[in-house]
Amino acid sequence: MLEIAAALPVEAWSRQTIKEGSQGPMVAEFAAMRVIAVRDALPGPDVWVVLRRHMETGELKTYLCNAPRNTAVQTLVRMSGMRWPIETCFEDSKQLLGMGDYEVRSWPGWHHHMTLVILAHCFVVRLSLRLKKSACGHVTSGGDGLDRRIAPTRL
Repeated sequence: MLEIAAALPVEAWSRQTIKEGSQGPMVAEFAAMRVIAVRDALPGPDVWVVLRRHMETGELKTYLCNAPRNTAVQTLVRMSGMRWPIETCFEDSKQLLGMGDYEVRSWPGWHHHMTLVILAHCFVVRLSLRLKKSACGHVTSGGDGLDRRIAPTRL
């Protein structure tokens, strides 16, 4: 991939903001091109090769993506920044919600287990976001439509 990156003209690279991080925006240089994947010395599907170069160090990261041809480069850039949140989601689900603790013998059993873990993760994330907001003194609405202040809680 280093040879491909070095062979690209300067115009192929563009500075893009990946996402807003805790220490400000994450910015890198990107280049993307359509290529034909090769598997077992045979041509495969058309895919994207996305190259991401760090602004200061020049470190190169590469991504292979099977998104459609008309996918915008900004979408490819945004997806390249999703690895850490996805890994965190899996780590939390395994450690806290039992994602890896299944004893099933069939595809439907495994599928049901994973579905319930994903649903539980969604519930936990939404509840923790709600508790963060209420801990800051935001007003929440009860089921009866009356507004209440929720006392800050610790989990």
